[in-house]
Amino acid sequence: MCELFGEERYSRLRVQVEDLNPVQRELVIIEEFSEALLEKHGKFVLPFKFEFDRKNRTSHYVIFVSKNRHGHKIMKEIMAKEGSVDEDGVPLLAYYKPKSKTSATFEIIRPYSQLGDLLCKKFAGRTLTMGDVFWEHNVGEPFLPKHYKTKLIELERDNRINADPPAAKRRKQNGIPTMADSVKITFPGSLTNGQ
Repeated sequence: MCELFGEERYSRLRVQVEDLNPVQRELVIIEEFSEALLEKHGKFVLPFKFEFDRKNRTSHYVIFVSKNRHGHKIMKEIMAKEGSVDEDGVPLLAYYKPKSKTSATFEIIRPYSQLGDLLCKKFAGRTLTMGDVFWEHNVGEPFLPKHYKTKLIELERDNRINADPPAAKRRKQNGIPTMADSVKITFPGSLTNGQ
């Protein structure tokens, strides 16, 4: 265990998980293990959870580690395709048996409905391309480029961001403006609309 976590982290972890229930303990252990991997082996870590076939418990994890952001993006897309998604189509980065409940953790920690507000807060006062928004925000999040594009289109429609070129000058697909990686997004310096 010391080899996996490092002696200091392992000692701290043993105390930290002592009074936690099994679900909380699992999350803390995976979080700490991911942090240990980041420190020693790469910039990007993606845990992917598998549930037991007949039980509502974790079977195992596959944890991807990379030093390359493109490898991270590709693996996230593969995990998203093979795993379960929530009601918004956001990957849970987990495989749950059909008809089982989805992970409440992702719904609480990373709700898709709040992605627009998170982006406005993180990038307030900045101008960057849609591609840069994705690359700067997606690590540690389950969202794919399509989720960012959809939210940015919604933010533009609600006048919470400015896009260059604007929606009226971009190609449309099924009547909806597209959001290419090269579109420049300007986030206001302070949150608007009471957000």
